[in-house]
Amino acid sequence: MVSPVWLNEKKSLSLREPMLREDRAGDIRLGLADDVDCALQSDTSVVVQMSNGKAATLDACLHLLSGATGSAYRTWSLAAADDGSQLCAKNASGDIAVLTIQIKQTALRRAAFLHLSMNVWRTAA
Repeated sequence: MVSPVWLNEKKSLSLREPMLREDRAGDIRLGLADDVDCALQSDTSVVVQMSNGKAATLDACLHLLSGATGSAYRTWSLAAADDGSQLCAKNASGDIAVLTIQIKQTALRRAAFLHLSMNVWRTAA
């Protein structure tokens, strides 16, 4: 498990390394362009949120991500994601990650960030 991970408008996540990248070329970015909502965005990875209150496991993520295809899952709104929310992510290499939101600050756009813990299973998909 990698923790803490601070994701903001200048950094992106790389599930392969796993680490933060300063060049915004990682798998997942924090998008702040929308006036209403912040979102996790990716060109190649998909993201879904656990919604049943159970802990995200590799099997649970594999099940959720099996139906997450197409561009609709490349942007995930953070509006309904509170502290403690768990998100499952899968990159193009088949790496699966659980991202657990520790702190979410998206009310002030100029200072928006996510503090996450991240657990990655390499080539699990």
